[in-house]
Order: sequence, then structure tokens, then C-alpha cells
Amino acid sequence: MVLTPEKGRLRPIRGVNRRWGRLVSDQSGAVLPLMGAFLAASLGALALSIDLGRAYTVKGELQRTADAAALAGALRLLTPPQGLSGLQAITPDCSRAQNVITTITPRNRIDTGTADALTLHFGTWDMGYGTFTPTGCANPGAITAVEAWAHKNFLWHFGGILTGNPAMTLTARAVAYIGPVGAMPTGTFPLAIDQSAVPAAGRQVVIRLNPSPGDNGCWHTFDDQSPGSRDLRGLVNGSIPAPPLKVGDCIRVKEGVSTCVLKELGNQLAARGGTWEVVCPVIPDGSHTGWKKVLGFAPIRLTLVDSHGGGKRVEGITLIHYATPLGEPGGPVNYGLWAASPRLVR
Repeated sequence: MVLTPEKGRLRPIRGVNRRWGRLVSDQSGAVLPLMGAFLAASLGALALSIDLGRAYTVKGELQRTADAAALAGALRLLTPPQGLSGLQAITPDCSRAQNVITTITPRNRIDTGTADALTLHFGTWDMGYGTFTPTGCANPGAITAVEAWAHKNFLWHFGGILTGNPAMTLTARAVAYIGPVGAMPTGTFPLAIDQSAVPAAGRQVVIRLNPSPGDNGCWHTFDDQSPGSRDLRGLVNGSIPAPPLKVGDCIRVKEGVSTCVLKELGNQLAARGGTWEVVCPVIPDGSHTGWKKVLGFAPIRLTLVDSHGGGKRVEGITLIHYATPLGEPGGPVNYGLWAASPRLVR
């Protein structure tokens, strides 16, 4: 009731009560549907958020499965022996790598089960562009990467009511790079090999210490610009650790060396039964004096050291499909030496 002053008294304004009552009645009737719609939307959003949280978790589990499959496949492609401490011959085998699927799938739980599908592809990885190119297994020795795809059919608990689709397919991809050695933290020998001498297996390498156009290589002293005989002897027998070396570095190369260094190398070779497998940096053909850029790394089996007369020389043969635990993948060209430990690049 609304009262108005009239001659000092208050009186009600007729009709207001009736209009106000109708207004309140109309608004209360409109609020109930709005509250129902808001409640339905809130429950739908809550249900969808629960499903999205599950999907995010399943996606992470699926990615871990793909990562494990790519790394295991790359490792099994080479299969270096357990406890590898030096150079070791390997035989790349795609079928051996494919078999990891049977062990990776049951060991990696995803949601309430395992991956519905897990596949491996073999090919090459372009470090510059970050792209994978499938090549198949016609030439296992040319493979530098293993790609894994994992798939899972994800069932919505609540979200399907809103989306109209009760399921969706989640996928994950990983690429493991296993390529040729691109860096050696240590363990490189102080002999450099011309690129024309590798990577064919069994090719004879002859390094004459007197300048000769027929040489296949030369001594090098890493980044030491003024090496002496003591430095080279220490690098040969390991009393001076080889510094880190990677593709693109420049090393100091030289021809000619004192007899005491050759004798030290001969003693080390004899102590190993007449053969010694070492890792040598690969350099461009040409002059063996000054600075040379490292193109890659090659495994060489030393077989002879001649420290007498005017024909002082070192001989060996080239090797391919060898792995080293010291090397890091990343070499642009395969000179026969693989990194034993793959790494994920995608």
C-alpha cells in the first residue's frame, strides 16, 4: 500500500497493490526457468571439464608411450651390447626394432588399458629443417631416425552428451634420432682422415709422416697451435685426455713427427695385439698443414706402425657400422660411426 499526504493525513493510492502483486508474480515465474537453464549449463560445463581433464591425462600417457617406443626402436635398430665401453661393430636391423612394440605396449598403461595402436616408421631426420622423411628398410645402414605413432580411442563419460559424439581418437608422435656421431666429448685419436678415404669398409688408410700426395691423412693436435712431441705422445697413450671435438670445429693438422711419437704408437699397438680401433676426425682432402674443419668422425682399425727409415708411416683400414658410447648424434654425414644413445628430436 502506498500512502499520500492529504490534509495532514495519509491515504492509500488505489490500484498500486494489485499492480505490484502482478509484477512480483510475473518475475518469480521467469526466474525458475533461468535457474534451471543455469544449473543445466553449470553441470554440463563441470562434466565437460572432467572429461577434458581425463583427455589431457590420457594424451600425456599416450605421448610417453610414443616416446618410449621411438627411443627403444632406435636403440634396438643398432643394439649395442650392454656395458659398451669402446668401439663395437653393429648390424642395423629393422625387424629387431619393430619387435619393441610387443614389449612397449603392455608396459605403458593408458587410462584403463593400453594403446589401441602403436606403429614404427624408419627414415631420415633433417637437422636443419626438423623434418622426418620415411625411407623404409631397404637400406638399414642409411636410417638415422625412428618415428613412433600411438593411438587411443577415448570414450567420453559426460562430454559426449554435449558433443553428440561418444568417442574421439587421441594420437601422439615421437621421433628418436640415432644418426652418425656429431660430437665427441673425449676419446678422439690424434690422427685425421681425408674424407675420400671413408666410409667404404675395408679401405686401406696410409698416413705417411713425410709429405706425400698419396697420403690419406695426417696428425692433428686439436686446437693446440704449437704442439710438441710430448703433447702427441700424451694424446697417443692417453696420459693427456683428448679435448671435446664436434663437427664444424677447426683442428691444427701437420705432417712429420718425431720418431719417439711413432715408437709410442707402435708400443700401444703391440700391447693391443697388433690392432687398435680408434675414432678419427674426418677432414676435407687437400693440404695437411694449417687448420682444417671437422666434417665428421670415422672408426679406423690401426694395423701397422713403421718408425724406421725414410718411409715412416701408419696404416689401417676403414670400418663402417660401428657404435661408440662416447659419441653424441648430430653428424650430417655417416662416416661409419654411430652414436650408441638415441635422443628425442620430436
